[in-house]
Amino acid sequence: MVMASAPALLTTGSATAHTRAVGVFQTAAAVGLAIGPIVGGPLVEWIGWRAVFWFRVPLGLLLLLLTITNKPTTVAKSNEVDRVGTLLVSISLGAAVLALNLTATRGWVDPLVVGSAVAAALSVTAFVVFSRRVEHPVLELELFRSIDFATANFLAVVANGAMFATWLLVPSLLIDQLGTSLLVSGLVLAASPAATAVASTLAGRSTGRVAGWKLGAAGLLVEGVGMVGLSQVGVTWSPTHIALLMAVVGAGLGLFSVPNMATVMQGVGNDKQGVAGGLSLMTRTVGVVAGVATASALADRLEPSRGFFGSFEVVFAASGVVLWGSALLAGVLAVRAAMTGRLHL
Repeated sequence: MVMASAPALLTTGSATAHTRAVGVFQTAAAVGLAIGPIVGGPLVEWIGWRAVFWFRVPLGLLLLLLTITNKPTTVAKSNEVDRVGTLLVSISLGAAVLALNLTATRGWVDPLVVGSAVAAALSVTAFVVFSRRVEHPVLELELFRSIDFATANFLAVVANGAMFATWLLVPSLLIDQLGTSLLVSGLVLAASPAATAVASTLAGRSTGRVAGWKLGAAGLLVEGVGMVGLSQVGVTWSPTHIALLMAVVGAGLGLFSVPNMATVMQGVGNDKQGVAGGLSLMTRTVGVVAGVATASALADRLEPSRGFFGSFEVVFAASGVVLWGSALLAGVLAVRAAMTGRLHL
């Protein structure tokens, strides 16, 4: 709920500053991700894994206090909440996430996996039918008629899916295969979001639709380079070498995410910014779960015959190829935008 609400706060600024504001938002999120592994590694090594959860409690209480004391003095009038639509979206997303999570341990034909997938499909169908009959649906399906809007959400799934596959397999590489300490492993993992923070700041300076798609294509291309580079990892690699490639992956995601979220946010009116923010974070979540589930399933299937490094190579090389294909799609949209001469305001 916090991550979905934060983008909606961008409407308090001018429309021309939205992209830069998105850059600041993405930078802040990336800084948090960078701090996490740096703090989490020592906490797990010195105290235990439960400390990773407990140390967030005082931070959450502090942020709650700041939120309460800084609430706006006026509240804008809003449309009636689409409770049924919200429920159907929640069921469909939850069922889909459950199905993807269970595939790694139960396989694709397990009754619970199949049942969850069917429940997700039925919920989506019911949501589409219901949304066409209400005056103010939680998500206006007409938005997906926009090529920019639909493609931006699709590419967000791909980019985040590839990125978070690294968070699944690279820790195993560092700790189990290379014998790296938890502290050093945390620093290596932090290289990726740290690079994302820097790249997001630079990407926030983009303004036009053409520039946005060009940046998005460049970001996907760079992220793919990092993934393919990681696919060549071996037992002689140092943590520094891996950290550099993790930084390349993170930089690519940062260059992509800012113009991508700006495209999604600018595709709806100010009264729907919360919905757009929620949708943007939902596609990220779907990408994360799908990426982790796919990478895990593929690695588990290949490891018995290829070993850890062989399966690692296939997963990361395949991710890189998918990212390069996505970069090509974003490049086509950049050319299309340049030819039509339309710019984001």
